[in-house]
Parts: sequence; structure tokens; C-alpha cells
Amino acid sequence: PLSIMSKRGGIDYSKWDRMDFSDDDDENDNDSSELNNSSSTKPRVTTLDGPSRITRDPDGTINIVGDSDIPTAKQQQQQQPQHKLTTVKTKTNNVTSSPITTERSVAHDTKKEDEQQQQHDKQVSILTRNGSSFIDSVTKSRVYWCQDRQDVTISIEYDPDEIHSGKYVNVELKGALPFRNRFCAVGSTGGGGINNIGTGNKGSLYVSSFHPKNEKRLLLHGDLPHFVHLAEEEDDDDDTNNVDWEIIDRVQSNNTQNEKKKKLIRITLHKASPMEGVTLWWSKPLVHCPEADVTSMQDRHQQRSSNSSKSDDGGIDNKKNKGEEFKKAWDEAHMLFRERMKEKKERMLH
Repeated sequence: PLSIMSKRGGIDYSKWDRMDFSDDDDENDNDSSELNNSSSTKPRVTTLDGPSRITRDPDGTINIVGDSDIPTAKQQQQQQPQHKLTTVKTKTNNVTSSPITTERSVAHDTKKEDEQQQQHDKQVSILTRNGSSFIDSVTKSRVYWCQDRQDVTISIEYDPDEIHSGKYVNVELKGALPFRNRFCAVGSTGGGGINNIGTGNKGSLYVSSFHPKNEKRLLLHGDLPHFVHLAEEEDDDDDTNNVDWEIIDRVQSNNTQNEKKKKLIRITLHKASPMEGVTLWWSKPLVHCPEADVTSMQDRHQQRSSNSSKSDDGGIDNKKNKGEEFKKAWDEAHMLFRERMKEKKERMLH
């Protein structure tokens, strides 16, 4: 009856006789090739012992990777090529800095040095305008001097470790004219040699330092090449001969960074002239000091250009007349000065 039912369209169970229900753990390449063999009609069942990854290639090959072969996220990150900038760290004074920080620091230091050098050059330009700088042959002090139409400024460099305060500085000016005689400065130099300091009749300057624990030190001393006068607010009858002076810092250059800081004693002398409207340009601050080129002084050229532009074009005759007028005014000022000095001596005798 079974065979009859099969022939009449019943259920035929004979196809189940060809199925294989056995377990298979083998994961070698032979099994993979057998699994993908199109001629094989038997299905394959693979038991996985743990988490696995199953992939299929474009050609139909099936790949099974176990949990132990799957790289972790950290392993994947380590396997990826690293495209990082290589930085070299430098260590100075126990402070670690990157190359970028070091480069910025170097640029900042360079800029700071440039600014300091500019300040140094600017100060030197101010200290030597219409003048110069030199090492004094007597005291070996570094001296800067400058001038304008009214004043002469002398700056003496010194070590603050040797002179701790301005109260240990002594500045003496002798022979200065009273303020009322500032336009009556006439007379010969007299003396003035390096061995005759103090014998000139145009006055002298004496600068020294002292300290209770140290000996007195001479910073600058010499006769003046031209007359100077006291300030307007000072008492003309006072014989103390006060002089304007101050202490300022010396700006260091890049070449003197490792040296000790210096200071300057700045002394201001007021020029006296033979008559009002006449400007005397000094060639040196003291008689024994080296001379500067008066013809190359900047402000002197500006003054001459200004005077030339203001004067009318009168030719040779006009220049001759002006020369005669100047000589006449000079002689009158000289005579007036002599009369005043004569009257002063007579008052002293009485």
C-alpha cells in the first residue's frame, strides 16, 4: 500500500535517506572548498564554539574567523599607520618645552634685545648730540657731552656698586657768572693746561665721590673753555655756585648684557655769551678734553640755514654791513663788561 500511495501522488520520504545530519567542527581549507563546491548537494552545518565572524568574498568563498583571531579595537588602532608630527622636546632648567614654545621664546627674546638696543642707541644719540663721548685722560671715566643753543650737558658714567647713592656725589662749579651778566661773557682763557687746572678765568668744574668707608675718588676735573652763568632763580650774591645735576640710569646695549649696570651723573651748564642773540658752539666740554668737529654739528647747521632764510639778499655789501654791526656790538659788550668788573672790584675794596 505504501508504494501504491507514492505512485498516486502521496508523500515520498525516500529523499530524506540522502541527508547527512552528522556534526562537523573542522575549519580547514578542505571543508571550505567542499562547502562551496557547487557539485555537492549535501548541506553543511558548522558548530561555533564562541563568537565568530563569518564573511563572504565576491567569488562566493565563505570565511569563518574565531574570537581569538579577531583583533580588538586597541589592536586595530595599533595596526593602523600613525601619521603624527614628530616633536623633539628640549629641557632647560627643569622646564620642558615643545619646539613651538622654544621658537616663540627665542623670537620674544630677540625682539626684547632689539628694543633694548634701540633704547641704548637712542640714549647715546641724546647724550652726544652736537658733542661726543670719550675716556677722560685724567680720571679714566667715560664721559658723554652734548649741547644746544643755551646749555651744555656733561654725563659721567660710574659703577653704582662704588657710589651707592647720590648723597655721596660732590659737584662744584667755580667762576660762573651771575644771571644778569649772562650776555657779558668776554675775556681770555688764561691757563687751562692739563697741569694748570683751576687757573683759567672762565671757571672750572670739579666732580668727585666720597664714602665714609672709602677714599675720595675724582671723577672729572678741568677748566671750562667758555663762560657759564648761574640759573635765574639762584641768588647772584651767593658764592656757593650751585650747579644743576642729576643721576639717571645708563641703558645697556646687547654687547654689555653680562656687565654690571651703570649710572650717569648729568651736569647741566648754562652758556654765557658776549651779547644777546649770539650762540657759542663749544668744541669740547673742558679745556683738556678732545675736541669735536663744530662744523658737523647738526643743530648748528640748522641754525645757519634758518638765519640764511631769514636774511634778505643784500649781496656782499649787506654782509659787510652786518659784519661791521656785529664788531661794533661786540666792542660795546666788551667795554660794558670791563666797566662792571671794575665797579665790582672797587666795591670789594671799600
